[in-house]
Amino acid sequence: MDLANHRKIGIKLLLLLSILCSGNAIAQKSKVVVVPLGGDVSATDFNALARRVPFALGRILSSGTVDASASTGNFSSVYNNSLDRYEIDFDDVSFSIVENTASATIIGSSGSCPGGASARISSFNGKLLVYIIASNGDNIQCGFNFQAYDNDM
Repeated sequence: MDLANHRKIGIKLLLLLSILCSGNAIAQKSKVVVVPLGGDVSATDFNALARRVPFALGRILSSGTVDASASTGNFSSVYNNSLDRYEIDFDDVSFSIVENTASATIIGSSGSCPGGASARISSFNGKLLVYIIASNGDNIQCGFNFQAYDNDM
């Protein structure tokens, strides 16, 4: 394996450690030491890598309730029945699809989440909006996982 591959592995391990440490390194923008195998030790400013680590991630149940056991805890969620969408409100972040990036993935094809369903995201008034769409085009309620990133880091 060449040095470039070792660095990629080192960065992936660094990102995994930051997630496991509840993002403390991200919040503090601390210096992180990356030691590629067979290479020199170098200090890397974590800000350069922070964009690759989500500022929030979680699991939303079909009711709109946050599954606290699978979430970062820095957001709230509701299902808006009148607009057929999930609205995720982040602590200390005004979400915009122009300034931020997000992805949502439905949880399986069981229960209220039929095969062929997909997730679409948008934003409004600082909230991440998630629409779950059945294969026939109808908006439906279905559990999903999401990740949200800050593009400005």
